[in-house]
Amino acid sequence: MDGLRQMSRQTYISSKILSSVKSLRIILIYVCVSALWIFFANNILGKFLSLSEFGTWLQILKEWIYVIITSLFLYFLINRSLFLINRAKDEAEAANRLKTEFLAQMSHEIRTPLSVSLSFIGKIKWELGEKLTPELLSDFSVIEKADQRLVKTIDSILEMSQLQLGTYSSSFKYLDLVKDVLNKIEGEYTSSAEKKKLLLHFDYKIDNAIVYCDSNSISKIFTSLLDNAINYTNSGEIKLSVERNGKGNVLVSVEDTGIGIAENFLPRLFEPFSQEEQGFLRSYEGNGLGLALTKKYCDLIGAKVEVESEKGKGSKFLVTFKK
Repeated sequence: MDGLRQMSRQTYISSKILSSVKSLRIILIYVCVSALWIFFANNILGKFLSLSEFGTWLQILKEWIYVIITSLFLYFLINRSLFLINRAKDEAEAANRLKTEFLAQMSHEIRTPLSVSLSFIGKIKWELGEKLTPELLSDFSVIEKADQRLVKTIDSILEMSQLQLGTYSSSFKYLDLVKDVLNKIEGEYTSSAEKKKLLLHFDYKIDNAIVYCDSNSISKIFTSLLDNAINYTNSGEIKLSVERNGKGNVLVSVEDTGIGIAENFLPRLFEPFSQEEQGFLRSYEGNGLGLALTKKYCDLIGAKVEVESEKGKGSKFLVTFKK
């Protein structure tokens, strides 16, 4: 996954550099050719079309000929430049789409046998029952945890592929954010926080938190934010608040006392496969897709996600819903 993330990052940087170089070349060619054309028009063409002795009207005609010929030349040059830029853009988009389709196909092919493996591991564990020694029971737990992590990674890649390819199926309806979404995940995440000896507090400051959204997307937004908060907080507390801002919009904040985010990394926080720590020696697990998916889901339902963070002092994510 680190290799894939690095490859994605390198591809992104390379495409940006290539695009910038192509644009610079086109601009330089345009400037040079325009300078040559102005010199040609004023010196050579001007002498060839020396019509001033025929009167004022012919002099005006000569000036208009300059304008028309120059305009036609520049029109051709600019259109040719735009054609080359659009073609390069189409090629880049096609390559990116091919990469996304490849990731989706490979993820699907990996997930299917992995699901079979998980199913049979569970069956073997159940069949052995009391015959399992504590060591073997511990080994089964390690295998299950590793497989579940892999399934979660594959699911994230598939979700990102669907959103990028436009094949994600959404179903919009009115939901009560507290009753229909947050209350259903409150117990699960309170238990997860307690395992790390963290205090997780849900603070519902409004009674009516009705929002129009895709039910699947909105659940994943808050499970992702809570997962991150618990994962990157080693001590202290996490607080999820639901309220209204000054404009009357429903506002949800997820605040933690975790490790925080460096200021120079914040602009890349919502990019796919982006993590502040990279490589095999990083302190925390993850594939760098959680917050990227959160941003995609927020865009899908018309919500806005923002972050306030300071390294070593925790983070605060804010999700604002439209009326």
